[in-house]
Amino acid sequence: MAMHNVGTKHPALLLILIDNSGSTRAGDIYKKIFRAVYSQLEELYYSCAVFGRVKERVHVIVICYNSAPTTLFEGGIQDIKDRILDRYTSENLFGDIPDASPGGQTDMAKAFAHAGKAVRAWLDLQKAKGVPVYDILVENATDGYPEVQGLSESEARSAALREASALRSIKTDGEDLVLFNIHYDPSSGAPTVLTPLSDEGITDPDVQFLYDASSVLPASWTEYVGTRDELDFIGNGSRAMVSNLKDESVLVHLFHFGTITMVSGGRPKETPRV
Repeated sequence: MAMHNVGTKHPALLLILIDNSGSTRAGDIYKKIFRAVYSQLEELYYSCAVFGRVKERVHVIVICYNSAPTTLFEGGIQDIKDRILDRYTSENLFGDIPDASPGGQTDMAKAFAHAGKAVRAWLDLQKAKGVPVYDILVENATDGYPEVQGLSESEARSAALREASALRSIKTDGEDLVLFNIHYDPSSGAPTVLTPLSDEGITDPDVQFLYDASSVLPASWTEYVGTRDELDFIGNGSRAMVSNLKDESVLVHLFHFGTITMVSGGRPKETPRV
């Protein structure tokens, strides 16, 4: 995936999935995830607002999900300023939208399927306009694993894996999209697993599920972010997943990963960006 291809004439797509099931009330997990998302969108806006001129380099979709998914936001860089930064603070992001409040179960299969439809609809629109798209990142932040009424744990996970595979297989004018799964649970007693290079040694079925649901990070991403101290755990061939994350500051850095890779780094100097 060639991250240097992001620009106003060939924008990227960033889609953020936020688990707001009932369990995210514990320890205000949902608020911490919303804070991280706000921080990412704020950085994204200022990365694309150059000397007061906004460059529409990235299209953004934010979806929350529990027993059913809900699209909270869709728009461009200027929309981030007008409809998020000027309307909310990091402490009340989407606070006036009832569907953003936690409740219900974690139907990850529906979330991935909803994301897939949104991605395909946006790609179809770009294709109709003759606009090439090279880069799509889907971030999924959750405090748990698939849980669906009427399905066993195994059935819920199998359904989620099928939809994750379908989502990852969506092709752009470059390569497949990247699905980055972030499991954030400060109360977890299990060890944190950060972007492993393989599943060798993984014995926890929860960690294995996230590993199987996630993409391999493209080399053009890892070559850049690996030089940053706060993301030095990401290496070439890393799986785009984190399990049992407990540190909120690392959560914020992981969300910033999308902005860093899309608009800040990994570009050959000879490739212009407009």
